[in-house]
Amino acid sequence: MRTLYIADPVDARLRQALRQAGHAVHTLQPGEADWAIAESRHQVIVCDLAVPDPARIRRWTALRPAHAVLLVIGGEHSPTPAAAVLRAGADACLRRPLALIELEARIQALLRRAVIGAGHHCPRARSSRLTIGLRARIASYGDRELTLPPREHALLFLLGRAADNAVSRDVLWQHLWCEESEPRPERIELYVSRLRRKLATLGAPNALQTLRGFGYRLQGPVSLR
Repeated sequence: MRTLYIADPVDARLRQALRQAGHAVHTLQPGEADWAIAESRHQVIVCDLAVPDPARIRRWTALRPAHAVLLVIGGEHSPTPAAAVLRAGADACLRRPLALIELEARIQALLRRAVIGAGHHCPRARSSRLTIGLRARIASYGDRELTLPPREHALLFLLGRAADNAVSRDVLWQHLWCEESEPRPERIELYVSRLRRKLATLGAPNALQTLRGFGYRLQGPVSLR
């Protein structure tokens, strides 16, 4: 299974144990993780942080695909309570010292629960609202749908998550091009233009609005599924 291991510092022993248990492990530092989480490729997200930050966990919970489970490992003397991590959206919170066999058992239990939950979802009827897929990079409106490239999907997802609120260009740049130090507004405008044309083909030409001097927002009913 595809597993994202977010760690600071990296525990080579834990990473190797995950690989031996059959995980295809992709390792990142916390500051690099937002885009990888939003790409929807991983079934398991393991956050191994000496001091978990509930605000960061809350953001990762919002970005992760619906099918992924998120497990947080905190340091033995971390001041962050486990309850705060769980309230932020984590599916489980473990503390060091860590029994690796317990970690894998917890991951498997969470995956079983996720599969059972997915089995109880009723088929959704199409509607005249813009729907942004979480499991797949699909946007739909009425009876039309299309598959978006990863970064266009992430851009639409960030705007959809904000509902009717505007998202600034700085926030979009931070989430989508965090690997580059200098913001390039023309790149954001290029992706917005591409996305606006695709929304028009769906029948929602006015869904993506520009707020001059600030950023963008999605207008009208939007659902994330």
